[in-house]
Parts: sequence; C-alpha cells; structure tokens
Amino acid sequence: MGNSSQHHFSADTLNRWYRTQLGRRVVIEERELLVAQLPRLFGYTLLQIGGASLVDALDCSPIQQKVILGDEGSVDCLAEQLPIASDSIDLVILPHAIELSDDPHQLLREVERVLIPEGHLIILGFNPWSLWGLRWLITRNRCQFPWSAQFHSASKLGDWLSLLGFERLHSNYHLFQLPIQRPLSFGGAKSLFARYFPRFGGGYCLLVRKRVSTLTPIKPAWGNRKRVVGMGLNGSAVRRERD
Repeated sequence: MGNSSQHHFSADTLNRWYRTQLGRRVVIEERELLVAQLPRLFGYTLLQIGGASLVDALDCSPIQQKVILGDEGSVDCLAEQLPIASDSIDLVILPHAIELSDDPHQLLREVERVLIPEGHLIILGFNPWSLWGLRWLITRNRCQFPWSAQFHSASKLGDWLSLLGFERLHSNYHLFQLPIQRPLSFGGAKSLFARYFPRFGGGYCLLVRKRVSTLTPIKPAWGNRKRVVGMGLNGSAVRRERD
C-alpha cells in the first residue's frame, strides 16, 4: 500500500464536470438512482464524500444528520484518512470518489471502518464495459474528468468489497446514451439497451451492506452514538445539513 497521506480526493474536479452539458445529464440520472434507494435506508448519520451537485437527492433520506465531506468551497479532503470515529456512520455515499482516488483500496477500508455493523454503502461509478468505457480507453491520458479517472467495473468492486466483509444487495445500470456533450435522440435504442443489455450502461449504482462478524461485538444502542460523529469530524472540511 502506498503512502495514503499523499492521496487526495478532489471534490472540485467532480463538481466542475457536473456543471458541463454532459455532466448535468449524468447528475439527473444519478439523482434518480439515489432517490430510488435512500428512502429505504435508515439510521442517524449519512456521510457523502464529494458530489455536491447531488445534495438535493438527500432530501428524500429519512436520516436526519447529513454530512458532506470535500464540499465545494472547502479544502480538498483526505478521503483515505477520514476524520471520523469508527463504527459511527449508518450510510456512506461515494459519487465517483473511488475513481478519483489514487488509493481506492484504502478509501474502501476507511469506509468499512467508519460504518456501523449492518451499515450501508452506495457507490456511483462509470462502467468500463460500455461506450463510456470505450471513450475512456481512447482518451484516458487526457487531463479531463472523467476520462482522466480510473474506471472500475461493478464486478471488480464487488470482489474488493466482499474481501472487506460487505454483502452486495443491489446494482443498477444507467447512462444508455453516447458520452458526448451534445445530446442525440436515441430514445428507442436507449430503452432497448436498458431492457436487454443493462450491463452495458455507462454508469452503475451499487448498494452493499457491511456484514456483522460473529467475532466482532455489536456497538451499544444507537442512542449512545448521537455525539460520536460531531466530536470526530474536522469542521473545516465538512458541512452539515438537517431537515
């Protein structure tokens, strides 16, 4: 493992791209994916790393305390060394944080550390086995997100997460459109691919759950955890939102 102190996740890189014509179309679809999942996930504290443009989707979550690390306007956060107490977060959302990280394995280890037993993780990523992945292969050496990032397939992430003790619950593919700035009308083709070839979608939403080891004691009642996150976070790098 490399020196994690040198691995910075830049939320501004993602936020700037989300404001492009292509990025705005991706935001719309990713918001829909989150809105479909969040109402069914409960707890006290939600943590999202980057993706400030998706914050509106968090309104549908029943979780009251919402924390966004590396939000636009703050310093770049050190996602591979989260300033958060262990076993204190109920839900973590990673919008393309793994693709932007120089050490994705360490990032996932940190997420596993801060999640409570039976806590959930949502990953939004780009699919290398798609037209988006083909463009990524062609332009991957250019200094432009997302083509400069590292794409990981949902199956590869599933293997990594399984080694960390996560259970895969649900996956959903989207982005059945050409990865170009100017949209083209292929409504019929998009519906066809979404129905019969879903795994060729340009993006995916992966939902997993942290399994409880029989050798790991379960934390006490949730009521004793309400202050843990507030004391464990570095206030200069986070923003809280309450309903």
